[in-house]
Amino acid sequence: MQSKIAGLGKLLSKFFMDRRPQISGSFRKQKGVRFLKTSKRWRWGSVALVLALLFSLCGQAFAADEVSRLILSKNDLTLEIGDTYSITATAITVSGATDDVTIKTDWTSGTPSIASVYAGVITAKAEGTATITATYAGKTVVVNVNVEKKVRTLTKNKTSSSLRVGASDQISLVATYTDGTTANVTDKANWSTTNDSIASVNDGLITGVSSGSATINATYGSQNVSISVAVDSVRRLDLDQTDLIMKVGGTKQMKLMALFDNGDYEDMAEKAEWSSNKGSVADAFKGLITAYGTGQATITGKYGNKSVTVVVNVDVAKRLDMDKSDLFLKVNGTEQVKVTAVYADGSSEDVTSKATWTSDNEDVASVEKGNITGYSSGQTTINASYGGKTTTVSVDVETARKLEMKVSSVQLNTGDSYSAELTATYADGTTENVTDRAKWTSDKESVAYATKGTIKAISAGEAIVTAQFGSVTAKLVVDVDVARSLTVNKKTVSLRTGGTEQLTVTALRADSSKVDVTDQVEWSVDNIAAVKVTKGKIEALATGQAVVTAKYGDTTAVVTVQVEIPSKLELDVTDVFLKENNTKQLELTATFADGTSEKVTSKADWTSSNENNAIVTGGLIRSIKMGQATITASYGGKTATATVDVEVPRKISLNKTAIDLRTGVSEQLTVTAVYAEGDPVIVTDKAVWSIDNQDVAMVSKGNVTAYKSGSAVVTVTFGGKTATVQVAVDQATYLTANLTKISLQAGGTSQLTVTATYPNGQTEDVTQKVVWTSKTTSVAGVNKGLVTAIDRGATTITATYGDKTVSVSVTVGEVTGLTVSQNKLLLSEGQSAAITVTAAFKDGTSKGVTDDADWSSSQEKVAKVYGGVIRAISGGTATITVKYGDKTETVSVEVDMANRLSLNTKLLVMDKDGQAQLVLTATNSNNETETVTDKAQWKTNADKVADVDRGLVTAYSGGKATITATYGGKSVAVTVEVGVPQKLAFNKRLLSLKSGGSEALELTATYSDGSTRDVTSEAEWASSNIKVADVVNGVVTAIEYGKSTISAKYGGKRITIQLAIDELKYLKSADKKLTLSVEDTKQVSLIATYKDGVDAEVASQAMWKSSNDKVADVKDGLITAYGKGNAVVTARFAGMTVTVNVTVK
Repeated sequence: MQSKIAGLGKLLSKFFMDRRPQISGSFRKQKGVRFLKTSKRWRWGSVALVLALLFSLCGQAFAADEVSRLILSKNDLTLEIGDTYSITATAITVSGATDDVTIKTDWTSGTPSIASVYAGVITAKAEGTATITATYAGKTVVVNVNVEKKVRTLTKNKTSSSLRVGASDQISLVATYTDGTTANVTDKANWSTTNDSIASVNDGLITGVSSGSATINATYGSQNVSISVAVDSVRRLDLDQTDLIMKVGGTKQMKLMALFDNGDYEDMAEKAEWSSNKGSVADAFKGLITAYGTGQATITGKYGNKSVTVVVNVDVAKRLDMDKSDLFLKVNGTEQVKVTAVYADGSSEDVTSKATWTSDNEDVASVEKGNITGYSSGQTTINASYGGKTTTVSVDVETARKLEMKVSSVQLNTGDSYSAELTATYADGTTENVTDRAKWTSDKESVAYATKGTIKAISAGEAIVTAQFGSVTAKLVVDVDVARSLTVNKKTVSLRTGGTEQLTVTALRADSSKVDVTDQVEWSVDNIAAVKVTKGKIEALATGQAVVTAKYGDTTAVVTVQVEIPSKLELDVTDVFLKENNTKQLELTATFADGTSEKVTSKADWTSSNENNAIVTGGLIRSIKMGQATITASYGGKTATATVDVEVPRKISLNKTAIDLRTGVSEQLTVTAVYAEGDPVIVTDKAVWSIDNQDVAMVSKGNVTAYKSGSAVVTVTFGGKTATVQVAVDQATYLTANLTKISLQAGGTSQLTVTATYPNGQTEDVTQKVVWTSKTTSVAGVNKGLVTAIDRGATTITATYGDKTVSVSVTVGEVTGLTVSQNKLLLSEGQSAAITVTAAFKDGTSKGVTDDADWSSSQEKVAKVYGGVIRAISGGTATITVKYGDKTETVSVEVDMANRLSLNTKLLVMDKDGQAQLVLTATNSNNETETVTDKAQWKTNADKVADVDRGLVTAYSGGKATITATYGGKSVAVTVEVGVPQKLAFNKRLLSLKSGGSEALELTATYSDGSTRDVTSEAEWASSNIKVADVVNGVVTAIEYGKSTISAKYGGKRITIQLAIDELKYLKSADKKLTLSVEDTKQVSLIATYKDGVDAEVASQAMWKSSNDKVADVKDGLITAYGKGNAVVTARFAGMTVTVNVTVK
């Protein structure tokens, strides 16, 4: 508002400033007086006008700040006692502006005992009504508050409802208030539905609108409940037919029978949802199926939560027949084939011109409307497709079935030629010389090549010549100067350096002739440093071994050559013992393959494995220092070794293995070394001595001195060898006290003595040496064996000497008995309890000895005890023992133990995905009961069937499971059956159908609790012979004559029913003998009489056969005469046979 006024002031200022020059100018230039008067009038009139405008605007500004009305966020309110609700107050000004004035508003309650208000927050206090008044800027608005009792629970009379469309179901609601009273609040509650197109609700009255499911919700106070509603819930949906055979343009009205929860069984075809997976083949509307095009479609009818299907075949051929299965053509030859379609209704049609024809290889043969033309040699398959079926004919165009050479192998010399001859045999049995037409190749043209059957030998070797005609090949092996084998006059040769040897090579030819080819073969050697070879002459160059190879054609022979290679190396000594800085000469002898031997000491290579201990040169060994080394001599690929010991003993030994000493006593040990030469040497001063416990004893050059009681191990090392001695210092075998038990009165004393017995049998009084302790010094003390009684009680005096101890029980004031505060405890895991113990003495007095007594537990995994405080660890039983003096007492402890467990049921029968809560009750030894469902351990023996968590059982799949609960050392089990029937039953015992017919079986399961259920749609169905009959969801369809066993499996049970198809009484033909002329035809009638007495013409369904198709052939009962003679025509149908004798003149 201030901005508007300020703006007006600026406008007025500008107005007067703009007028000022005009007034002054007029006054000067005009005669003025008259004008001056006129100007003054104008000026004051303008001021008046401006002032009037100013006051008008100010008035409008003041009017805009006024509140025109006050609005509350709620004017009527229902609350429960204890609830609060916040009301918002909004002021609307004359100008239309709004402002939240909740805090600024004055709030009052007409009945504050029922509902109070502060700053807009209303609090419900008692049942009744109250008026809340809000006042702001002279405006007043009220809120009507209804306070009701607080609802604790809301109970519905039904948890679910199943309705038909148009039917209604009344739901009642009862509220239970916190004061314990109840009331029917059906018409007071707020009702809603999750899907009003399925079900509507009004004051609890549910009405079914259309098929489906919905949830009805009711709210009253702070509580709400829900009811699941199923409208037109279908238990089963059946079609009157599951398979249809139709012609294009044909229609079929289907019946869709629905079985509802209330038992109604109605045709819902017009109300159902219909769909097709191939609308171009067939579709459905309100159950009316119309065929549009050739093929197969699946029509689905859905109503409620169920759906069923029918398979529709439109102009689909049952099979296609080609008049020929194999065809042989010459190049450019043609042949017409015919295709006949046989339909499911038995009719047939020549579809040669309608079928789709293709060739797998059009380069070999093509086809148009059954006319096949051969183009090139080869094979292909001609395909004809019609009505979803395909048939084929194999076409052979001048393809040779077999290709043969006149000979399979030939031997030639280099430069020779050979003319091969190639013959092809065709499918029709004819043969042809195709030598010039075939394709000839050689795998090794450097050996031999071929052109139109002429083979030319080029060089030594073997080649395979291949002739190909069409897709068939033939092979010819060509050997040119090929040796079948090579032989060398020697296999091994041993030479000395500079020696020579002439080899001779003989080749065995394919014709068994032998020829010396020493000068013709190709010679090679793998070690040219050792051996040289020239036209079979070997020359030894240097020590080593080589393999000489002779190659002739593809055949080879080898000779092993050894130059200066000994067969054996020997040293004159293999073990050498030396003092430091001594030498020893070794001699090395080589023995060769020819038996000769030679000293090769100077020729050999000599090495030492440890030159710090010994070195070698030309076989001369020099020792360096104590240690061991291996000397190796190498010559001609062979080695020999000798072991050198430099002052290394073979072993060392001590004069004693154990010593027993008293403190302060010493003993000298002696160590002896035995060398390779066998002489023993005392090395006590040279050896290295050590001890593992220097507090007990010390050792110096074998002299061991004992310092204090204990044990130690002395180790001596010399020349890499070690030996040990066990040292025992003041180690008694056992200790003995002069008394085992002392009973004193307070102030009394008793002297104890302790005797130590050593391993050697000697004894010693060690009373002054032992360490004395008292377990409870407030009862008795001890000093150098003198026990002094201080106060009533019991304690243990212990004497320790070395690692041995002896104990004496001391009782001050004789204990006559112990008393515990509790003899039996029942505890839960983690719980603790304190036990006190009181000792009674002979003088009649008693004393609490809880802290002084010895406590122990028989099972620390169950319960532990510390100074009388017992803590439960885990379930089980334990005995707590308390000992004081020579008296004991026990406390029995049970942790989470039950005398008996019980479950709320012994058997659970469940559906898949269902849940059930088990409740476990434990009864303890005091006959007290407790629900321990959450504390127990639960397990299942089949978690794929049912699992359990804290007693909540969830069913997953059909089968049986055992749920076990364990608590307090007890277990209890319950059997769970998930979809496991006790028995299965069909609605029929036997089943008989005709080909093409169908019938629906119903399967009922009976459970262990006596309940039954239709499981037709859930079972696994099977037919033992699917060629005879098939079964889907209990609907059995007969395909052809025969027998089959229909089985249904559900919940681990299996049931069967025998099915017979086309059971006949007899099969007849009116024509038993026929006389025909060539090219005559005759349709024979074949009548089948079924077991139910019904007759049917089955000529088109029977299998027909002629004994002589050159005289007469038959198809679907139509007999055609081809040549003069006799034939027997046989018809077989449904296991029966009829014959017709045909004579053609």
